[in-house]
Amino acid sequence: MDWLEILNTKKLALLGQIVRRKGYVTEEQIREALEYQKSLENRLPLGEILVLKGYITEENLLGAISEQSGIPCLSPFDYDVGDNISLIIQKEVVKRYNIFPLDKKNNILWLVIADPYNREMFAVVKDLTLCKIIPFLALKTEIERAIEEFY
Repeated sequence: MDWLEILNTKKLALLGQIVRRKGYVTEEQIREALEYQKSLENRLPLGEILVLKGYITEENLLGAISEQSGIPCLSPFDYDVGDNISLIIQKEVVKRYNIFPLDKKNNILWLVIADPYNREMFAVVKDLTLCKIIPFLALKTEIERAIEEFY
């Protein structure tokens, strides 16, 4: 079973509950963030709003998403990236979805992602590579920096 199939069947804890339980935010801060979210024309995810308002750090958010999704965190800079990494997925695709391929062996692709809930990204990458995807989470800024350095 690949991550896209797991994502379609997994019951997820609410992110607000996770960050509250970890003591990163108060109930009042979550309410404020949800009210702000409702007021936006283009809805942002709750986690992004909590970071934007300065209630939590990006690292806190990444840890909470990791707990929520069950996907481990791995910086692209903590892995020995091969020279042929840019041959796995085109630069335009990695930039569009903010992803970074770490490795590909047989038909298994190790992929660093920022958004584990982007079904479109998983479907596109699976179609392009014909691989089973093993996802890892990293900060958006780390992925962007890795793309610039390795592509």
